[in-house]
Amino acid sequence: MEEELIESCIVWFDAKLWVKDLRLTLDHTQYAARNPFVPGYSFDHAAEVAQEVGHHFGAFQNLECQALKDKLVEMEHGGSGRVTLSKFYGGMEDRDWPFIESPDYLRNLGALDDDPNIPSVIIPNFLSSPSNCVAPSSFYSVCCIDECEGLFSHVEHAVGEPYATSVRVAEVISSLESDTVQAPRNLSSVQLVRLEEIASFHGGRVPLHGRLFAQWMHHAYPRECRFPHESGTINPLNQQEYTKLFGMDAEVSDDEILNHVNKTLTPLQAKSVMLPWTSSEELIAHHTGGSGVESRTSSSIQVVVFLAAILSAAFPLLHASKRLSAIGDKQERYLV
Repeated sequence: MEEELIESCIVWFDAKLWVKDLRLTLDHTQYAARNPFVPGYSFDHAAEVAQEVGHHFGAFQNLECQALKDKLVEMEHGGSGRVTLSKFYGGMEDRDWPFIESPDYLRNLGALDDDPNIPSVIIPNFLSSPSNCVAPSSFYSVCCIDECEGLFSHVEHAVGEPYATSVRVAEVISSLESDTVQAPRNLSSVQLVRLEEIASFHGGRVPLHGRLFAQWMHHAYPRECRFPHESGTINPLNQQEYTKLFGMDAEVSDDEILNHVNKTLTPLQAKSVMLPWTSSEELIAHHTGGSGVESRTSSSIQVVVFLAAILSAAFPLLHASKRLSAIGDKQERYLV
């Protein structure tokens, strides 16, 4: 089995060394609790080590994810968070080259920017896709840590509400750094205008849990935050699921490699980088934080409806309680 792993898993020796270090760490921390007169390993201790491997494997797996990200960022096209397919397949002569997904499979993952002039791989979409997940158990998969989650969490904590003014959002983001974005920084005029557009679309405030703001975050952090596709437009699958469903190989063919590697960018294409922007909004939850009259009127109507619902429910409950009282106390009754 190990010979097969050496052939199929390029990080096998790193994983093996990591497991050895973890086992030695457990031996050291639990030395005082073990019976010194029992040599070797008991089954219970071996099971405990196996459990710890499962609990900490995500952190080890993310080291490989970070290595993939670093390699992709090195090949990045103009700070766009994208890698052209010509560079994505450019190292295929290397036996350990990790990027072997076909364009069709990348499209299925939502990781392909289908610009006809410059088809490219969207770095955060690719890293967070099932393509880079491993399944140490039939119950779960271990995938790359979503770096944008941490950025979103910081924004939520700083704002303290599910919505905020565009000025407040810009203030928070301009001072928030990521793995590849330094702070403080000045946001571009295009970013500020689009943030105002989102706020205007929602009556003066920016909902933090919507597609438009997620798209704006992708523009602000193109290497950490995914481009949010509209619901129902993609169906990410792992390699085995994709092959089973479509009957197509998830790996790129030699013809496709030659087709993309031989393409060269014109000087204008090499300089100009335009990230896609669509105006389609999708909210995770209904926001009622607007500042207009419509919002206040809507809130008043909701209060009236709520009180009416309470009153309508109270009459049958009162009637039922009177009937129970008439029965007597011989048997305990519960009114739900």
